[in-house]
Amino acid sequence: MENKIIAGYINEDFKKDFGIEETKEDTLFEMFANYCIISRIHPEAFSTDFDKIEDMNIGGGEDTGIDGLGIIVNEHLVSSIEEIDDLKNFRRRLDVQFIFVQAKTSPKFEAEKVGTFIFGVKDFFREQPSIKFNDNIKIFRELKDYIYKNSIDIEVKPTCQMYYVTTGKWVDDKNVSGRANSEKAELERLGIFSSVDFIPIDADTLGSIYREIKNKVKKEIIFEKRASLPFIKGVREAYIGVLPISEYINLIKGSDNKIQKNLFYDNVRDFLGTNSVNSEIANTIKNKEEQDKFAILNNGVTIVAKSINPIGDKFTISDFQIVNGCQTSHVLFNNRDYLIESKAFIPIKLIVTDDYEVANQITKATNRQTEVKVEAFASLEPYHRKLEEHYNSYPKATRIYYARRSNQYDNAIPAIPKERIITLAAQINAFVSVFLNEPHSTHRYYGELLKAYEDKLFQAEHNPDMYYVSSFALQVVEKVFKSKPPKIDAFYRANKFKPHLLVVLRIITCGFKYPQFTSKEMAAYCEKLHTLLLNETETLKALATATKIVSNAINNYKQKYGATNVRELHRMRNFTFELIEEAKKYQPKSK
Repeated sequence: MENKIIAGYINEDFKKDFGIEETKEDTLFEMFANYCIISRIHPEAFSTDFDKIEDMNIGGGEDTGIDGLGIIVNEHLVSSIEEIDDLKNFRRRLDVQFIFVQAKTSPKFEAEKVGTFIFGVKDFFREQPSIKFNDNIKIFRELKDYIYKNSIDIEVKPTCQMYYVTTGKWVDDKNVSGRANSEKAELERLGIFSSVDFIPIDADTLGSIYREIKNKVKKEIIFEKRASLPFIKGVREAYIGVLPISEYINLIKGSDNKIQKNLFYDNVRDFLGTNSVNSEIANTIKNKEEQDKFAILNNGVTIVAKSINPIGDKFTISDFQIVNGCQTSHVLFNNRDYLIESKAFIPIKLIVTDDYEVANQITKATNRQTEVKVEAFASLEPYHRKLEEHYNSYPKATRIYYARRSNQYDNAIPAIPKERIITLAAQINAFVSVFLNEPHSTHRYYGELLKAYEDKLFQAEHNPDMYYVSSFALQVVEKVFKSKPPKIDAFYRANKFKPHLLVVLRIITCGFKYPQFTSKEMAAYCEKLHTLLLNETETLKALATATKIVSNAINNYKQKYGATNVRELHRMRNFTFELIEEAKKYQPKSK
C-alpha cells in the first residue's frame, strides 16, 4: 500500500486491536474502511462480536463493485430479520440507513469504477437485477426486501449512502463527480429514498475518522454564562449554565461535518427520530420568534468528562460523553440551518469525574423522565460491578475484561486489545448460548434477549464463574475463527454456528447436566471448561469434535425434517435440540 500512514494504522493498530491474522492487503483495507465508516455512524456496531465486520465484507466474485454493505435499523447494524422485528417492536417504526462501501488501495478516484460501484447499488434495489450477485449480497437483499415489505412501519423513507474510499486525495475531479451525480440521479428517481449521497473518502479523511474513533475526544467551547457548583464527593469540577447553540453544535460535530455519534455512546436512549417530543423541539427551532425561548423550554444536556482545561471562558473538554440530551442534540443538529444567525442558548451541566459509580448515578438520575429500554440501565446494576471485579481476579496473562461501561478500557496502560474486551451484548450472547442452551436465539437484538431472560440473567446469587467462562469460550473460539491459515473450516462461521460450537464445547468437556447457578459446585464445573480453553492443542481437538457434532446434527435434522437451507439452521430451535442430543453422545462418562 502506497500510503504508509494508513498502512501503519491497519497493520500496527487495527489488526492487533481485533486480533486479525488476515494478510491480504485488499481484504484488510476493505475491513478497515468498513469498520471506520460504520463505527462513525454507529459506534456500537461491532461491540457484540467481530463477525459483524466480516459480514459486511462482501467483496470478491460477483460483488458488483460493492466491497462493504451495512443496513442500520433504528440505530443498530442488523444481520437478520428477527433483529429487525425486535427493533420494530420496541419503537413501533423503522428508521433505515443503507450503507455501501467501495474500498480501493489505489491512490486514484476513477470515474469508471465509481460508475460500476453505483450501478451495483442500483441493481441491489431492483426487483429483477440485471447482474448476478454473490451469496453474501443475496442475504442483504432479503433484509432489504423485508424492510420494504414492512413499509407501513417506515415514517421517513430510508437513506442511501455510498462511500467510495481510496488511499489517494480527493480533488473534486469533474469527471468523477459528474459520473457519480449522473448515476446517483437514477437512484433518486426510484423514489424509495429520502436522500441519496455519494461520499468520497480519501486517505486524509479516512485517517481522521480512525483517529476520532480511537482517540479521546477533545473539543473547545466558549462557556461564558456559567456557575461553578460547590464541592461534591467524587466530582473534581462541576458547572451549570447556558451555552450558545452555535457553540454546542460545534461541540457535537465531527471532522466530516456530521454529528459525532460516539459522543452518545453512554446515553441510555438512541435517537428516536420524528416522534411528538422531537417534533416539538424542531418546531421551536424553526420558528425564529420562539428560538429565544429554547433555554427555558428545554431541559438541556448533561456532559460527563474525564478532564477539562478552563482558561478564562475557553474550556477544553477531553474524553467526554453526553449522557443525557441525545434527542435534543440530534434535533438541533438536523435543524442547524435554521440556527445560523440565532442567539439562542441551551442549558448545560458539565461534570468532571473519573469515578465510574458517580458517572453511573448521573446517567440514571438524568434519564428517568421517560421510559427507556431494559438494556439501557442494565450494566449500571450492582451485579455488573461484581462481574467486572470477578473478571479482574483472573491472571493478567490470559484474562479477558468485562466493560460494563462503554470505552471503559480505552485509556488502559498497557493498552488492552478489543478482542479481549467483553461488552454487555457479547456477555449476554455467550451466556445464553453456553448455559441457557439457546444458541439459536443469539441472532436477536441483545436488548430483547435481556428482556426475555431477565429472570435468568445477572441474578444477584449467580456464580460469576459462569459468565466469565462463557465469555472466555466466545473469545477463544473467535480467535480460532480469525486464524490464518484457518484452524477451523470457514463453513461454521459462514453459517453462523459459532454459538452452537460454544454450547457443544461445554457439553463434551463438562457434561450436559450442570450444578445450580447459585451453587459452589458450579465453580468446579466451570473450571473444567476454563482449563481446556487455556490449552490451545486441547481446544483445537475439542473444536474438531464439536464441528463433527454440528455436521452430524445437520444430517440428523435433514433426515427428520427434510431438505433445508443450511444457513437457516442457526436460528432454529429444533436444530438446537438435535445438536444437544448429538453432543450428549460425546460427553464425559459420569463416574
